[in-house]
Amino acid sequence: MQRVVITGGDRGIGAATALYFAQHGWNVQITYRSNIIEARRVVESCKALHVESSAISLDVTNDDSIRRLEAELARAGGADVLILNAGVIVWTPFPEQSFAEVELQIRTNVEGLIKTALALHRHVRSRMVVIGSDVAARPHSGLVVYSASKAAVRVFALAMAGAVDRPQVICLNPDRTATAMNNFHGGDPAEVASAIFNAATDPAVVNGSEIDFHSAQAARG
Repeated sequence: MQRVVITGGDRGIGAATALYFAQHGWNVQITYRSNIIEARRVVESCKALHVESSAISLDVTNDDSIRRLEAELARAGGADVLILNAGVIVWTPFPEQSFAEVELQIRTNVEGLIKTALALHRHVRSRMVVIGSDVAARPHSGLVVYSASKAAVRVFALAMAGAVDRPQVICLNPDRTATAMNNFHGGDPAEVASAIFNAATDPAVVNGSEIDFHSAQAARG
């Protein structure tokens, strides 16, 4: 049975993606930063679909935490697919943001993601799907730092696709999605999960592809 690892899989897009893969018969491992209760709920929901599932704590701003996940992945024999989804957003207007809020977004969304990809990619057999955002190409004036971080993520994914022989690297940029990060306004996370699954499994999607995903709900809005 194929295996997927999803960072930030305890809520939002990550949780929806975990369930989608489980529905299609994949074993699922998710990471969470601190919300173990939600992580356990996702794991139990996946197990109810008769697949193996587990959760491991991951703080992408902590090098030792990333190394622990790498060691766990190596012990488990690797994964077929890695979804790099963990991220943070700060809605405070840019002129009012603190240095700490800027640092949190850059360290989590950019530095942490890059380090996680660097540490884990050699244990991934097929594909790595990097979750970007529509604001990478269409910056949001209310999300200055977040937009900058996602632009960096996009460029990283496209560059990495040419830098490693394996895995294939795909960048998927969803538009606003109804998760806690967006106060539950936007498209259905299940639609994004379907697009992520397709990016991870469709043979027609080639290495270095960039997929801009627009949900039906956002289009209606």
